[in-house]
Amino acid sequence: MASEHPDDPCCVARTVIDCAQLGRAFVFRNGEGRDSVIDGFTIKNGYAVADPCAPTDTGGTGAGGEDAYGGAVACFGGSSPTLSNLVIQDCVARGRNGEDGSFVYPAFAAPAAPADPAPAPDQLPDPAPRDPNAPPDPNAPADPNAGMPGAPGADGAAGAPGADGSKGADGYNGGRGANGYGGAFYFDANSTPLILHCTITNCRALGGYGGLGGAGQDGQNGQDGQNGQDGQQGQNGGAGVSQGDPEGQGGNGGNGGAGGNGGRGGDGGIGGNGGDGGEALGGAIYFGENCKPTIKYCTITNSYIRQGLGNASGAGGAGAAAAMPARAAWPVRPATRTARTARTAVMASVAMAAMAASAAAWAKTAPGRRAVRSSSARAAKSRCRTPSSASARLSRPWRLSRTPVETVAPVVPVAVTAVPVALAAPAATVHRPARAGRRGRPATRAGPGRPVAPAHRRRALRPTTVAPSSTARAARPRSRTAR
Repeated sequence: MASEHPDDPCCVARTVIDCAQLGRAFVFRNGEGRDSVIDGFTIKNGYAVADPCAPTDTGGTGAGGEDAYGGAVACFGGSSPTLSNLVIQDCVARGRNGEDGSFVYPAFAAPAAPADPAPAPDQLPDPAPRDPNAPPDPNAPADPNAGMPGAPGADGAAGAPGADGSKGADGYNGGRGANGYGGAFYFDANSTPLILHCTITNCRALGGYGGLGGAGQDGQNGQDGQNGQDGQQGQNGGAGVSQGDPEGQGGNGGNGGAGGNGGRGGDGGIGGNGGDGGEALGGAIYFGENCKPTIKYCTITNSYIRQGLGNASGAGGAGAAAAMPARAAWPVRPATRTARTARTAVMASVAMAAMAASAAAWAKTAPGRRAVRSSSARAAKSRCRTPSSASARLSRPWRLSRTPVETVAPVVPVAVTAVPVALAAPAATVHRPARAGRRGRPATRAGPGRPVAPAHRRRALRPTTVAPSSTARAARPRSRTAR
């Protein structure tokens, strides 16, 4: 194939094949030889792959790019044509970009609810009435007439653990960027082309860009654990030997089963790897293995290669949370039939009656205590005013007083039992001598050979109580000073 005047540069310049970036100008696929001739043309804007920046669309699964072979002329299968008097301008062999792994996995469905635990075992039947003629039993109560105690209930079974969540799927890898070979001419392996008087300008081979890695799928949540089984009801206590005898104590209820552990949340999927960038070889001409071309009188200017760039990996999926453990079943209460003996009831009645009697006795003796305090104060005051009694009392300054301070409460009978209630023993009252007089005057003190001062000059004696013990000190009422 030739132009009208392939040897005339003006004719070659006016005979233009403009590919408009939609593809190549010529392709040889069937092993053609040198008798296949392309002569006297200007080829420009050839693209080995149309629209190489648009990756193949597979729905985001990361498809690889398409390799680019020869922006103007491509020879496959050992084809060896004759290329002469050609001007190649602005032709590109750029590999197609890889597709992003943009597929988004749907979220896992919620795990199924665990099965309900088995119902609690049935309560054991009541024990047989106690036989007084039976051989001794170490579990029998001390009362020979009381019923046998009930057996404890069985513990509930533990709940089954929840299933672990599924692992998230890994993200798709980004598509590989395609390779670019030969910006102007591409020759497959074992080619022997003849290239004469050709000019190659502004041609380039470019590697495609890799696709972005896809995101991993989030893990599935773990399944909830199964609730524990309820414990068995305790056995009722047995009946007494005869009617009216105390019944045996009911058995304790069984413990509820432990709740099952929640399932482990699934791991998030691994993010997809970013696609590798494509390789670029032969900015103007690329020759495969074992090629033996013949090149004469050719010019190549401003042609270059650029390797493709890889892309980033996708984000990993989030791991799911583990499920909460199930609650343990509540323990079962003991059986309602318990042994209550007559002795326990009597002791409770006696204690309550004693408390009531003590309170009543204390209330009845309150007026007597107030009367005793008043009479004691009057008696002490009158004794202080009598010279003869004051003289005798001052001669023996630490004499115990005969004045009674407290009384003893009577014993109160109770319907159930007699509870004596008595107050503390009376505290002894002693009199101290008066202190020294004011203004340096000596204290008036009656005794042998000493006159008794007039009544209006004497200071009143202050009675002082001495408690014989801590118990009596706590029991006696506080007295006032008689003046």
